Amino acid sequence: MFLNEGAAAGILEAAVRAGVHSLKLSQDVTADLDERRKDDGSPVTRADIESQAIIIDRLGRLCPDIPVVGEEGEKMPEAERAAYREYFVIDPIDGTKGFLEGKGEFAVCIGYVREGLIRFGLVYSPATDEAIIGEPGTGLCIVESASRRSLDDYLTLTHEVSGMCGSDAYQPLQERSIEVIASRHNMDEDTRNWIAALGAHAGGVSLVQLGSARKFMSIARNAADVYPRFSPCSQWDIAAGHAIVEAAGGLVIDADTGAVPRYRADALEAPRFVAWSRRGLCVAACMHSLIDFA
Repeated sequence: MFLNEGAAAGILEAAVRAGVHSLKLSQDVTADLDERRKDDGSPVTRADIESQAIIIDRLGRLCPDIPVVGEEGEKMPEAERAAYREYFVIDPIDGTKGFLEGKGEFAVCIGYVREGLIRFGLVYSPATDEAIIGEPGTGLCIVESASRRSLDDYLTLTHEVSGMCGSDAYQPLQERSIEVIASRHNMDEDTRNWIAALGAHAGGVSLVQLGSARKFMSIARNAADVYPRFSPCSQWDIAAGHAIVEAAGGLVIDADTGAVPRYRADALEAPRFVAWSRRGLCVAACMHSLIDFA
């Protein structure tokens, strides 16, 4: 839909404008970020609020008939959101903790859901100025130097992501180290146990911990095999990442049911999940009956 009709370029512009704004604020030592805590204890800043406003404004101009569900600010009542057949779900700064630490480990996430399924996603990393755009069933775009492109520049579909399986995929599983990427700030005991079980059936694991939806970017690029997350999260944390992983030939599954996650605008919690890269699916095939997802 969005890639075919060219709307993805406008959505990318919205993400870049918001991300560049946040990055400038994070680098300005004199800026008042107005940091405070939300009801769930997570931080929110002036940058989150302002960046969400930038995205909502541009999405409103581009797709005025599609409602937006954002992490920050007031939500429409659940009864009204229950009627949404389609909607955008956005996180203006995914990884606010990393943003506040000045590490640049934050991302802008914009997903589009229709009839309960993720149909489009964009994850933009302001620190690296890279965006990955995915539309399951259509293709993947990897956009480098995203802030320097023109709206008229053509978004080229990436038909193959390098390292689909790699020569190590043909090694016995016991001789292969599994490349795992996981959260820096939200690593819990269940996730650690799952990673340990994975390594016990292989030649160990190589673990990288990173903040924000940039982990989904690594999975979409085949730079890691698997990204598990069992700590609580919401739709805006995973929707856009889900789209780019699936568009790249990978798979995101509900860790409790084994099904592909479905989305509802009136139920914003996301399931515990495991995201496999296209290369990682070679591992998943070997591990299918060996790993307990509970």
